[in-house]
Amino acid sequence: MSEKTPQFRDIYIENVICRGAGQAMALQGLPKMPIRGIHLDNVSITAENGVACTDAQDITLNHVEILNARGPVISLLNSRDVAVDYLTFAAGAGTLIKADGPNNTAVIKHTDGKAARQDFDLTNGATREHFKLE
Repeated sequence: MSEKTPQFRDIYIENVICRGAGQAMALQGLPKMPIRGIHLDNVSITAENGVACTDAQDITLNHVEILNARGPVISLLNSRDVAVDYLTFAAGAGTLIKADGPNNTAVIKHTDGKAARQDFDLTNGATREHFKLE
């Protein structure tokens, strides 16, 4: 990593419909330089796989619909300050949030976590206290 390493931050995406994607979203930064400030509003995506956030910070999903065929709706790895508000997903989805490792935090509001078969799948040191489902 150097001063020439590109930084991706403060990106706003709104009013988008996507159908037939392989993956709904892949937000990936670097361990020492996370992708930051990604904000999606009024987005609907149908995809084979859900959202994957790796080395990300300050991610906002507001009025987002993720209709993925397999895997968790949202996967987190070293992702902090993830805010989800009014998320909709396929009824009976397997897992709403999969978090791998202790460095993940998220607040989920106005989202029916019980509509998924499992609200959280926490592995490798991820703990429920770092997640709020309101």
